[in-house]
Amino acid sequence: MPNLAPLVNNDPNLTKGDFLKLIQNSQEEYGDIFRLKFGKREFVFLTNPELAKEILIVKAKDFGKMGAGQSTTGLKTVLNNGLLTNTDYELWKKQRAILKPFFAIKNISYLAEDIIEITNAFIEEMKQLNAAIIDLESYMLELSHKIIYKMVFSLSNQELVDYPLNVSLSLATLPKNKAKKASLEYDQVVYKLIEKRRKEDFKGYDLLSFMLAAQKEQGFSEQQLRDELLTVFAAGHEATANTLIWAFYILTKLPEVKQKLLNQLEPIAINKQIKLADIKQLPYLDLFLKELLRHYPSIPSAPRVALVNTKIAGFDIPKDTKVFVSIFANHMHPKYWQKPEIFRPERFLLRIARPAYMPFGMGERLCVGRNLALLETSLIIALVVLNLDFEILTKEVARQVSISLKPRHPIKLKVQPR
Repeated sequence: MPNLAPLVNNDPNLTKGDFLKLIQNSQEEYGDIFRLKFGKREFVFLTNPELAKEILIVKAKDFGKMGAGQSTTGLKTVLNNGLLTNTDYELWKKQRAILKPFFAIKNISYLAEDIIEITNAFIEEMKQLNAAIIDLESYMLELSHKIIYKMVFSLSNQELVDYPLNVSLSLATLPKNKAKKASLEYDQVVYKLIEKRRKEDFKGYDLLSFMLAAQKEQGFSEQQLRDELLTVFAAGHEATANTLIWAFYILTKLPEVKQKLLNQLEPIAINKQIKLADIKQLPYLDLFLKELLRHYPSIPSAPRVALVNTKIAGFDIPKDTKVFVSIFANHMHPKYWQKPEIFRPERFLLRIARPAYMPFGMGERLCVGRNLALLETSLIIALVVLNLDFEILTKEVARQVSISLKPRHPIKLKVQPR
């Protein structure tokens, strides 16, 4: 008889549908490794940093990305063999090597002016609304959408209507027939943008220009070019939007945290504006973002599938077992964090050892775009905090895991100039 991890009685009534609460409750009752069953499907969850390291680093070659050797997900159907969904390890390594230089700190600094310009336009729009009530999620998605269009394709606001790309990570839950239809629609847009760029005398810097230069040098296919552009577009804007949603939610709930940010921002801001160089002078913003991503990691788990029969923590993990490293549970583990439920940025003044903290994953598959994500969110938060005031009107905010971590219901805010 195989020695399997304990099976949780996952009664949804105990957690009111809060999946993350279910994970925490299961960890408290069953320990750091357990099984959850949803319908006919069964998953193993790991909630301890040492076990996370075992899966993501020590035995990384024994565990593939979800979908390896199995049925294709909706996201895989749309993104095909992009960096996020490619299950071929050797090809994935080559892809990552191609994309990595684009996200180097010296290169993403070129994108900072675009981020600032688009954010300032958003702030002016909010000022015109003056005391209006907004849906935080829809506005953060719109802002991040405009920024990713600029980063990837250098499209202006006026051009967005002509090239609609409403691609998101939630495509993972789409039935295959709908995913195929969506994929064909995205093909038309992306290939049209590639053709358009080849006819232009483009002098700027964006992902498309970077990838075209890399393609000329390395000779990869049009399909791979399309896959990488669409992957960065999908992952980049949704993850950023979710981080911003939770950032402004926390800043309205904890005014003392917002005031500490302002205490650092105001002395260096000129006419309520900041530059890229100013970010280094905002250590509290860095602490705030670290704590924000501890509580609200954009992608709250790292899914893997066992490629061989193996063991973890003495339990048998048969081949094809779906395994989830819970990033959220690692971030809330009481053994590694003092009073983990409390939002306290100052905790990061102390040295936090990985892998207890892993908002962008761990090991070889550490998120390649993490530097750009941190830069973008830092600039947006700083500019918005300097220029706008929010008042939260939603009494209860619940979490929902749909690949990424987002609010279950709309968060309503009253926004006005500061």
